[in-house]
Amino acid sequence: MELLIEKKEFKIENRKVEELIFSISNGYIGIRGSFEEEILNKNSSIEGTYINAFYDYFDIQYAAKYTGYPDLYQRMMPLINIQNLEIYIDDKRILFDPTKASNYSIEYQMQSGQIVRKYRFNLNDEEYIDFYFSKLLSQISYELFLQQISFTTSFKSEKEVKINFPLIFKETSTDKGIPNDPRALLKDQKSFNKIERESSNSFQSIVYKTLKSNQKVVYATKISGLNSFNFSEYEEKTYY
Repeated sequence: MELLIEKKEFKIENRKVEELIFSISNGYIGIRGSFEEEILNKNSSIEGTYINAFYDYFDIQYAAKYTGYPDLYQRMMPLINIQNLEIYIDDKRILFDPTKASNYSIEYQMQSGQIVRKYRFNLNDEEYIDFYFSKLLSQISYELFLQQISFTTSFKSEKEVKINFPLIFKETSTDKGIPNDPRALLKDQKSFNKIERESSNSFQSIVYKTLKSNQKVVYATKISGLNSFNFSEYEEKTYY
């Protein structure tokens, strides 16, 4: 019996629910089912990568504090969104745009744990790009995330195609909290200290440490076919 969840119609109003359905995890890492290249309407998507039990401490702020109120709380920390990439055609960023997408399909192959997404991005009436995205979290080496991106084009003239792999923490605040929750006052506080960074050929690694719990996480990337990393082109960014 084939265990398969498949969608062949994109509806922007269902995107956040589908991100839950097409999330992947292996008990160690969890990744929401957002699109790798991102979506044009960012309000319709919530991105996130998390490691089980990777947390930090935060001060609880009160308008008035009484005996017995706790001083600290813990929460899981959002990490670099490890599936993110940026696609450029002649220096113009390509985001998933439902008005320009056709032949859309996404499927969750539950026996293998693989997510496969395909669609055609129509640049104009004659030119298009067929995208294929595949991603998988290893069930053996739990820290391993595998990603495959391929595309074919029907360009009528020569164009430059560029793919960036940015380092993006998706939250500007360490805790967005709940509306009217005093913990939500923690705004624009950095989440990590970067303590080490190195690269060689097609490999790069960065070590981050939490501010209070002193937990460390290593973000390492190896890209097949890449000769070297240029850090000047891969600066850390945060999107609002």
